[in-house]
Amino acid sequence: MSSFRVEWASGICFSDIGKMKKALLFAFFVILLAWVGLYYLGGFKEPEISLEENGSMELYGIYFKGTPQDEALKETFDQVIGLVQQTEGASLHTWYQVEPAGKRDTMEVFVGLDKYPAIIEGGALDTLSLSGDQCIVARIQTNPWVMPGPEKVKSKIEAFAQAEGKVLQGIFIDRIIGEDFVEVFAPVKKP
Repeated sequence: MSSFRVEWASGICFSDIGKMKKALLFAFFVILLAWVGLYYLGGFKEPEISLEENGSMELYGIYFKGTPQDEALKETFDQVIGLVQQTEGASLHTWYQVEPAGKRDTMEVFVGLDKYPAIIEGGALDTLSLSGDQCIVARIQTNPWVMPGPEKVKSKIEAFAQAEGKVLQGIFIDRIIGEDFVEVFAPVKKP
């Protein structure tokens, strides 16, 4: 009687092992494909961080205070992007003074460009002037789907500043060069 149980149990085990091997092989290929896709898109690429000598910056744009779902935020971005497109050599910059934690939280952002446009529709632009001798710059060039989040980039900049013995002003300005290329500027406090 006991030999019957062993044969029966081992028969089930062998068929289950075959199914498990197929499932593990399938899972391995799915994970491998995801890893290759992530690598191809630049998901493992770390931001290039450097200390640069000129920490001064002057930006021209619009301050926005409201919620992320506010139509005025879209209009602000559209207006400044239009100015960037009209101004040769200009690029879009953003400075989130207060980042929203959720869709209904209040945010404060300055949306601007680094060259004063020749033609301005809808009134004068606000000016944001930052002064400093140095700034830390993080360059991120990767697919937008795998672009690191702002908190990750901020922590890498802070770690770099600490390693270099620098104290940051607490300002992080994004320069959006393209869909897949962003620079983050963090001015350093004067000694």
